[in-house]
Amino acid sequence: MHRLNFGRGALQVHVWANVRLRSARQAQSIISVPIYSQKAYFLAMRTRTIVAIIAAVIIVIAIVGAAFLLTLQAPQVQGVSVSSIDNVSRSGFTLTFVIKLYNPNVVGVNIKSITYNLLLTSSNQVLSAGTSDGIQIPARGSVDIPIQSTIYFGSAISTVVQAILTKSVMMNINGVVTAHPLGIDVNVSFSQTFDAYPYISSQVSKII
Repeated sequence: MHRLNFGRGALQVHVWANVRLRSARQAQSIISVPIYSQKAYFLAMRTRTIVAIIAAVIIVIAIVGAAFLLTLQAPQVQGVSVSSIDNVSRSGFTLTFVIKLYNPNVVGVNIKSITYNLLLTSSNQVLSAGTSDGIQIPARGSVDIPIQSTIYFGSAISTVVQAILTKSVMMNINGVVTAHPLGIDVNVSFSQTFDAYPYISSQVSKII
C-alpha cells in the first residue's frame, strides 16, 4: 500500500503563492505613491496659483485706489453773495448769504460743515459766528448753500451808525468749508467783503 505525501509540495506552493501576493501588493503600493504625490503636487500648485492671483488683484486695487486718491480734489468755492438783510433794528438784523460750491471730482462729495464769521471791516469786530450743516455735492456739479444768521450790533452800534452816516457799511464774511471725501476731512476757506448799506438803506431810520 502506497501513501501519497503532499506535505512538502503543498507547503512550497503555499509559500510561493504568498510571495507572489506580497510582491503584487508591494508593486501596487509602489505605483500608488507616485500617483498620490502627483495629486498633492497639483493641488499645491493650484492653491499657490489662486493665492498669487488674489494677491495680484489686491495690489492692482490698492494701486488704483491710491491713484484715485491722488487725483481727488477739494471742492471749490465759486462765490459768496448776500441774498438779503431783513428785520433791521437798532439791535441788529437777519443776514442771509449764499455760498456756491463746485465739486470737480467724478464722485459725489459730502460737505461735513460750514463755519463762518461776519466782521465789521472798519473795526475788525466780529458781529456773528456760527456753523451750518453740510450737504452732498454731486459729481462735477454745483450747489448753492443758503445760510441765515442773526446779527447783533451790541457794542458796535456806534461804529455801525457812523458807517451808515457815510453810506457805506463794509462787512466781511469768511469761514471754512469742511468736505469729507472718502472719509478724509478737507478744509476749504472762503472770504467775501460786501457793502451792507444798499441792503439797509431803506431801513436806516430803524437804526438811527
